[in-house]
Amino acid sequence: MSRFIRRIINRRSVENLDHEVDNSPEDPEERVTIRNMRRIEKPKSMPWKARLSGSDMTKLLKGFQPSEMEQKWVIAASGPDDKGIIDVHLCRSWTSYEIYTVRVRVLAGEDGKPGDAEKNRGEVFEILYETSNEFNNTCDSEIEDMAVGLCRGFLGVELGKGPERPKPPVKHHRR
Repeated sequence: MSRFIRRIINRRSVENLDHEVDNSPEDPEERVTIRNMRRIEKPKSMPWKARLSGSDMTKLLKGFQPSEMEQKWVIAASGPDDKGIIDVHLCRSWTSYEIYTVRVRVLAGEDGKPGDAEKNRGEVFEILYETSNEFNNTCDSEIEDMAVGLCRGFLGVELGKGPERPKPPVKHHRR
């Protein structure tokens, strides 16, 4: 786990985040927006499976706006669309480059259609990430650490652990 992620995890309490984690119902006027967001150019997909509570869905929808230069990330959501899909965009705050997108599905209501995000809860089903030249040297575990750490540290949302990945073979060296 990187030093950056450990720093975010260690700053989880609301007093140390330098911003408020608001649990009130989602209101479009309260949502963070990103002007001139530069979308992921070369996306790669990582399947994910994690259930989210209604309050976590509200936090994802509201997003995070940095209040200090040291907080180098901005988080904003778009959606839900007619299928109940919400894209949570994790972008660098200075450049507005989107580095990760956490894709969330609002669970169906009693009528079988996507319901209210806070009432019906949701599930993370995919994480998209940038693979262009500048970001091509990251491995799956780093991507997991960053996306999960950013949501946990800035929003107080636990994305759980992703799918089990096979461990790389151990290389034995002869002496």
